[in-house]
Amino acid sequence: MAKKKTFQEYTQEALYEIEKTEAALKQAKLEKEQAEHRIQKGAAIEAICKDTKYLTEAEFYQLMDELLHDPACKFCDVVHEMVRGRAETAEVKERELAEEEALLKAMKRGELPQGDE
Repeated sequence: MAKKKTFQEYTQEALYEIEKTEAALKQAKLEKEQAEHRIQKGAAIEAICKDTKYLTEAEFYQLMDELLHDPACKFCDVVHEMVRGRAETAEVKERELAEEEALLKAMKRGELPQGDE
């Protein structure tokens, strides 16, 4: 016969599920914001050069690659300078989120002390 769970065990499981859901929601919001940002960037290019809306996706990427990597164009250098440090900040946040998720999983498996123990 299976052992009945204590109130504390039910509470801990519920808290774990809430934290897991909150982490998933946070990740989904981040992904949504990133997608919206990419769409806005594409719309900005189309607003500046109207004919780009008639390009296929492959043509558009080929054009951007040619333009942005032309040695005479310093676009990539300028962008790199503008966003200096942001990639590292994003990586730190992603690492922290992964560590939180790992801790939650360890708690769920009973590998870490929980609360009042």
